[in-house]
Amino acid sequence: MNEKMKRIQADITSLVKETQPLAEKSKTGSLTDEESTRFDDLVEQIQKAQSDFKTEEKRYNAAVSLDDTFAQYGQPAEQSKRSLANGEPQRTKSMGQQFAESDVVKSHRGDGRSLPFEVGSFYAKHQAQYRDSMGPVDVKTLVQTAAFPADYITPTMVPGFYRGDDLQGTLRDVLINGTTTSDAILFFRETAFTNNAAGVAQATHTSAADETPVNASVKPESALTFEQVTAPVVTIAHWIPITRQTLQDAAQMQTYVEQRLLDGLRLEESDQLLNGTGGNNLTGLLQTANVQNLDQTYFSGAAVNDASTDNENFNRVLRARRLIRTVGRARANFVVVNPADLENFLTATDADKQYFGGGPFSGSGITNLWGLRVVEDENLTAGAVLVGDGRMAAVWDRMQAQIFIDTIDDQFVRNMLTILAEERLALTVFRPQAFALVDLA
Repeated sequence: MNEKMKRIQADITSLVKETQPLAEKSKTGSLTDEESTRFDDLVEQIQKAQSDFKTEEKRYNAAVSLDDTFAQYGQPAEQSKRSLANGEPQRTKSMGQQFAESDVVKSHRGDGRSLPFEVGSFYAKHQAQYRDSMGPVDVKTLVQTAAFPADYITPTMVPGFYRGDDLQGTLRDVLINGTTTSDAILFFRETAFTNNAAGVAQATHTSAADETPVNASVKPESALTFEQVTAPVVTIAHWIPITRQTLQDAAQMQTYVEQRLLDGLRLEESDQLLNGTGGNNLTGLLQTANVQNLDQTYFSGAAVNDASTDNENFNRVLRARRLIRTVGRARANFVVVNPADLENFLTATDADKQYFGGGPFSGSGITNLWGLRVVEDENLTAGAVLVGDGRMAAVWDRMQAQIFIDTIDDQFVRNMLTILAEERLALTVFRPQAFALVDLA
């Protein structure tokens, strides 16, 4: 056990001791509000510490089998083993690095066979392992200007390729995520529920027809209506041509994989989850029949409080949350907002110019609105928000994102290859009325 593991273990022991008296009071229901909040916070800290310990334990155990792999990072293997065993940070391999060093690339350096390289689902939890290693990549040599002799002046070249941050917190992250082995998903969706539940009188006659009123003791019948729905698995893909010479440059290969194909695939997936029109595309949430539509006409006839003020749009979101509960029979837990509309929410102020939110010094802005998780997504057209219960829809991976390399057309004789990124998935919406598209004022 390394020093970091010992520190984490000591922290867990300390947290557990502090939690024990609160846990005993919790059994009797005698916790105050302040104690209840502290109890929840301690439990969350313990769970995080336990997760950190397991992660560090895996890192520590991995040090036992390390060999000269660490030579590529410019330090001897034994030094790397000691660093890892002592809990020191090590450089992790990003998606692109793994691809560049995989059998896929090696096979094309040899006999040219095409093998898939699986990247994984774009569900954020699956991609978390790659985020820390995203960033500039190394280049092999500097470039010299032709205006001077090669040994005279070497220009400064900024190494690597730079990119923006990956989009986090997409719509997929607030929906159910699963897998399938079929090319379609068949499910039943409730379309109507007639609730006739009522109090029933005690029988006064042997025949219900003789009762007053007639049938007073007969229990009422309710009704449920279902429809059978098939959600097809669709393919999302795109490709980029590349020369064989570039393929052998791991840094450039990593750039192609990380900066272009995978990001493009992720963006298209998020767009289709919202706006897909069916056919060769997903049928997105906004194209699903019976999703509640709170448009301007609706609000003209059912205005919210503080209409025509900065409060109106906040209250329109709250109205959607209420209707998802009363009409959709669900509990809203997220709201998708276009970045332009999110800016308006963040900059809204009261009559004294005090921000409703945290203001410009609050850090990352807002993470929730009326208790709903905020998902910032430019694929939703500005001027509207989508409020919903993420437990009422699911994304199903048939084939998680993969990278292929092969030749097409005359690329073989032109010393070129094609890099293809592809995934297959389906979207099922179990209760359309658990989602509401809301026009903003």
